[in-house]
Amino acid sequence: GYRNKKFRYHNSFLIADANEAWVLETADKYWVAEKVAGVRTISNLLTIGKEFDLIAPDAYEFARRQGWCKSADDFDFARCFGDAKRSDLSGGVLRQACTTQRLSGVDKRSGEKGVGREDMFAALRDHNGFTPRQGWRLQMPCTHASWWPTRRSGQTTGSMVSRVTATGTTHYLTGTSSPCLSVYKPVILGRDNHLGDTEKLFWQHERLHRLVIGDYARRRAVIEEARVTFQVEALSRDDAWDAHQQKIPDWISRVEAMARGQRGFSFFDRYWAEQDNLDQVFLRQLGGASQ
Repeated sequence: GYRNKKFRYHNSFLIADANEAWVLETADKYWVAEKVAGVRTISNLLTIGKEFDLIAPDAYEFARRQGWCKSADDFDFARCFGDAKRSDLSGGVLRQACTTQRLSGVDKRSGEKGVGREDMFAALRDHNGFTPRQGWRLQMPCTHASWWPTRRSGQTTGSMVSRVTATGTTHYLTGTSSPCLSVYKPVILGRDNHLGDTEKLFWQHERLHRLVIGDYARRRAVIEEARVTFQVEALSRDDAWDAHQQKIPDWISRVEAMARGQRGFSFFDRYWAEQDNLDQVFLRQLGGASQ
């Protein structure tokens, strides 16, 4: 969407306050909403079918006129307004199933009620058993783009978890791509969060991301212990955003030392070399490391 302004799609939204949560799904001016009970996740597909709480007044009649349903009993919002082929190509079903399964199993494992902050982080970092190189469609909540036409627009450019309570709300944002390699940092609206240079943070981390995915498992292992340690610290640090930015050059240096002399020739590597060329100004001036 940043480069291709014609890339558009209808969307789903999670809307919540301290008392309740809703899923709102849209298709042009038509919409449907469902009140959340328990764990509920969304992805790049319509998920609300026959069971819903609110709906646009003319949605059913429009679907009937289009021949998408024969009666009110036959009406299914996702089936009528969705595109099954596009949803399959985008991997939305796989990614939604991954986050739902991961979060639904939390209570059973811990014996405690509710889903915690770290559970949410883990769900958004999940690769669903795949590496960034694998697959011709998006299969993981933490998505990395690839050369396949079905994956060129699939990149997690930012990630956020919000904790909403009656006494206040705290948001945890990466401010960067690839949450699997990043750190969630607190933001409380209405106060100075010492965010620093967020543009520089994004492109510094993007340099790290592109180095790591060249040999994901081995290169990630070089920085993972430091990243995990800092993630714990960041949740209670007032200067977490500045501190994250200061740590990335060291992480880049560690990965660069390991990657020196290695060169990939796959379609995946060529795709990311192409992205580096498109973004070279940002990566050189803001990345905090040489190309």
